[in-house]
Order: sequence, then C-alpha cells, then structure tokens
Amino acid sequence: MLIDNKIPPLWYNHPHCSTFLNVYKAPRARPLFFIGSGLSIGAGLPTWRDLLLRLATASRDEQLVQRVTALLDSVEPTRYLRVGTLLHDAFFVLGEGSDNLWRQELTKLLAPQSLLTRPSLAHDVLVSLNWHRIITTNYDCLLEAAIRRSDIDDVLVSNPWNSSRFRLESARGPCIYKIHGDIADPNSRIVLTERDYEDLYSEQGVGIFERTLGSLLRSATVVLFLGYGHGDEYVHDIIRRSMEWVSTRNVFALVPTDDYTDTTAFSNHLDNLSSELGINFIPYNSANNHEEFLGFLEFLRDPDNFSYQYVSGPHTRRPTIITLYCGGTIGAELQDTIATEVLGVTVRESRFDPELARFSRRLLDWHSQLYNAGDEVRLDIEWEILSPEQQILSENATPGIWNAIVQKVADILFKYFYGPDITADGQLKDGRLLDIFEEEKRQYAITHDGEMLNKRRFISDLNNRYILGIVVLHGTDTLAYTAPALAFALHNLPCPVVLTGANHPPIDQNLSDLSFYYVTSDAWRNLMLSLYFLESFGHRLTETFVCFGDTVHNALNLRKVPLDVLPLSKDPGARQHEEPFVFRNQLLDRQYMFKMIDGLFCNNYYSEGLFFTPAWRAKNPWKHAIFAILGGSP
Repeated sequence: MLIDNKIPPLWYNHPHCSTFLNVYKAPRARPLFFIGSGLSIGAGLPTWRDLLLRLATASRDEQLVQRVTALLDSVEPTRYLRVGTLLHDAFFVLGEGSDNLWRQELTKLLAPQSLLTRPSLAHDVLVSLNWHRIITTNYDCLLEAAIRRSDIDDVLVSNPWNSSRFRLESARGPCIYKIHGDIADPNSRIVLTERDYEDLYSEQGVGIFERTLGSLLRSATVVLFLGYGHGDEYVHDIIRRSMEWVSTRNVFALVPTDDYTDTTAFSNHLDNLSSELGINFIPYNSANNHEEFLGFLEFLRDPDNFSYQYVSGPHTRRPTIITLYCGGTIGAELQDTIATEVLGVTVRESRFDPELARFSRRLLDWHSQLYNAGDEVRLDIEWEILSPEQQILSENATPGIWNAIVQKVADILFKYFYGPDITADGQLKDGRLLDIFEEEKRQYAITHDGEMLNKRRFISDLNNRYILGIVVLHGTDTLAYTAPALAFALHNLPCPVVLTGANHPPIDQNLSDLSFYYVTSDAWRNLMLSLYFLESFGHRLTETFVCFGDTVHNALNLRKVPLDVLPLSKDPGARQHEEPFVFRNQLLDRQYMFKMIDGLFCNNYYSEGLFFTPAWRAKNPWKHAIFAILGGSP
C-alpha cells in the first residue's frame, strides 16, 4: 500500500528524538519518566497560576485576591511560591490556627472524583509504555487512575512523607514517586509554599529526599522529562538537582515551542539551555491543544505503526481483528437485585471504552501464550459496538437486531475496505466516511472527558490495518438464527465474519491463573478460538462462520443442543435450553467445518460430490459406517 507523504511533527525528524528512541528501545533498558503539570492540565486540572487564583477566590477576601493577582502578573521568578505562602498563611488564619481548611480547599481543586476516574488519553498511553520508574511533581491521582484501568499490577506509589519511600530504593517493579506530595495521602505535605520547597530541597531535607530520589535516578538508563516548559525557572532548578544524581548522560526533555515563531531562534535557545543544564531537548509544536505531545507518546508505544503515515512506499499493515460488541451472555454480568441475582448486559456507550481495551489486552496476552508456537504475531483487536439500546440478551432479539448487525458490519467493511477516499491534505472526501468519523468523535469524547478525536488518528487507523475478519459477540439463545440471517444478508465479503458467544459470562477475578478461565466460563476459550481461526487460515475464507466449543461451523443449518445430546437424538429439542450447550449442524454428513484437535484445525468439510451420495452409500455401506463413526469424509 502506498501512502502520501504528510508533514511530520516537529519532533519527528529532530536528531535527539532518534537518539532517545535508540536508548529507550535498547535491550534491558530501564526508562524513567519525570512528569510535570502539563500532563494533568490536559486532563482538565488547573495550571499552577489558576490553582493559586482559585484558592484566592475561595478565601472570599477581595484584598487578598487583588494582591495575589498583582503578584502573579509580575515577573518575579519566585512569584508562585510567594503567592502560595501568602495564601497558606491566610487560610491558616481562617482555619483558626489549623491547616485543615487549607488542605480541604486544595482537595476540592485537585481531587474531584470525576477527574480521579477520568485520566486523559495521554495518561492512558503513557502508562502503557515501557517504563521502570515515574517521578512526578504533580499532586493529583490521574496516573494511578490510568494504571488501575490498565493491566499493570503492583505499582508502588509513594512520596517523601510516606514510610513506603524506603521500599522504593530496592523496588524491582514499577513505582511512582510524587516528590511534591500526594493529595490522596493525608499525611503528605503539598509543596506549594516557600517553606515547603525549602524544607524539601534544603540541606536538612537531603537525608530523606536525596537518598530516595537519587536512588531512583541512578537506576535509570534513560530519563525523559514530560509536561514541563523550557522557560520555567522551577523546572531548571529541578533539572539541575536531578542531573547531580543521574548515572547516565541519556537525559531528554520534550518541550513545547510556546510562542516562538522563529524556528531558528527557538533552536538556538534550546541549544543554549542544553549546554547550561546538560540535557537534550526535543521540541514539539504546541498548537492544536498540544496534539504533537500525544503523538510523541503514541510514537513511543509503536514507532513503526506511527511512522507509516510519514513514509512513502510499500509497508506491511498491522493484522487486525474487528470485534463487534452486541451484548449477549458473553457481554453480561450478574447484577444484584432485591430478590436475587440476575444476568444483565453491560452496556458500552463507546467503542473506545477502556474496559474493552483492557479486555483485548488480556485476550491477546493469553492468545500469544497458548497458540503462537513460533515468532510473536503482532495482532491487534479493534472494537465496534451496536448502539446502546440494541445491546441486549439475544433471547430478546428481533429481526430488527439482525438488520442492525448487518448494517453495522456493512459500515465496518465500508470503513476499512471501501471508504478510505482521502485527499492529499488529509481531508475525508466521502460523505458516508465523514459520518462514521463524526460518530467516532462523539464516542471518543464520552470516554476521554470531552477530548476530540483528530482526523490524523482516524485516517492512520484506516490506512495501517489489514483486517483478518470481524468477530460478532452475540448471545447464544438466538445465535443459530442470527448466523444464517447474516450469511444470507452479507454478500461478496472481503473478509470472514465469525459469530461467537458463551455459556456463562466471562469471569473477571483471579485471572492471574491462566487456567482459571477454562473452569469458570467458556467465553475466553471461544474468543481465543475465533482469533486463532482467523489468524491461522480463516482470513482466507470470505464466509460467515460460528466458532463455539473448539469447533468452527458453517453458519447455515445450526441448532443449539445440550452438550450430551447426540446428533441422532430423536427428540433434539427436548432439552435444548439446558446448559452447558453446543451448536451442531443438522446435516449428518457435515457436523462441523473444522474442529480443534491437539492445537490443529481438522477439516471435516467436503462438497457433496462422489462421496456420501445415496448411490455411493448403497454400494459402500461399510465404508460409510466407518467414516460416520470417525466423524469425517473419505
């Protein structure tokens, strides 16, 4: 596939960027990220200046507000800490000699519940990167919230006033050190005044602070500063102190251009700072709400995939499976009611739902452990959803749901196979594709606190994927009806469509034990079967299939039966609703297309020709009996 050259980000061709990538991706690398307020501001938290102004307003003292505003508008280098001291003293008086009111107001501004659970996309991408340590001057808990909704386990979080800081020095796993305090820790000070800053960085504070911070910095093979401005004197002070303790010269900082319009002057400015501080600066364009900052993080997560949009020439697209969420038992969980527990569908309002992404990562991890015998296959899962009102248990399905699934599959096929009609300047030409983009922007804003999905990300997603197939997560009660409905409605497919479901909803506990899912729910097993079928050879078969119970069926003539009912049962429907159940084809000659036996797909699908015709059976009754017992064809 050929891609038009697009204008790369400012950082993309910078020499320090390639140098950083080499040491960051080196074997046994131990990257350390130094995180500043720029990351939290992108999630909606106030800037340092705004935080101080809001605190002044909360005091309800007009004279104090005027003094704070005047001091903040001055050019005094230490004005922020001076204002912090002024406000702290005012709240100390208002609190009648106690810091409780000061801490209460800080908590209101820095730890609103909505922000504790809604990190920005930058937070999600950052925690998914390869990192060994994170040191941050931020007080908020957005990094921890992003980690909680990822698959990262056992992250140690501490601050200079927490006893667990001593464990950081010898910690082997990932850890976060919040050097200026933690709003979630009632025993932690919040470094916002001159006294707090001096106490932490003075000679008296070195015993606790330097030993821990120095230990973390010395353990890193590469250090990257993110979320800091290049002109902040406080940042320069932190960098100077940190450079005394790092054991590597591989120290980098991603910094915004801010108001610089002269690129040569800005480059000279960074060169002078580099000489002064001993750090390698990587510039990025701060326009468009710091879009290039997020692009840099996405680049670190997957340099090859991100670079495709800036390289002309042939390249290999990422093998991708599209998973369509429709509800059903496989998308349900037990819900407590007053009377009893009932099964209810977990409604997903956005295809960018972080829980769906978390589900995918776990599925791909297990898939790579169980099915990939050779080199690792870089397989992606991208989610799509039916509209929330159509995500139901399949026993409530109607033909209208079939039409909705058919339409959604058609939209997916148009999006990835027929729709990428894009102008040279990156504009979407087709109206239907533009409608799909607008809907994705709406869904994206739901899960990213109002952030906008940009066209670059949307177009890159279209251009850089090879679609192996579409997996439809469906309920089992009417799966045998939906499957033929899709088979008859979808024509000239460019990729296969696979339906799957589960006897029981996927259990989300004790999942560190890989064998746990086998004995609690077949949801994981059926999903991995679908992935492996499409990855190995199923992507070549442009039909509609059902994957269930280690078996791949043709979508036609299926029936749902209990696991212990034989195909030749005279009353196959008598116990069809008893669990556990499987699906069987009603044609005796073709009970299935492929069955997984000892990790291999065994073929049982042959066209009706010479064999198994009535004439052949009459002439070869003993051969027919043997083949029927073996479950195959000659």
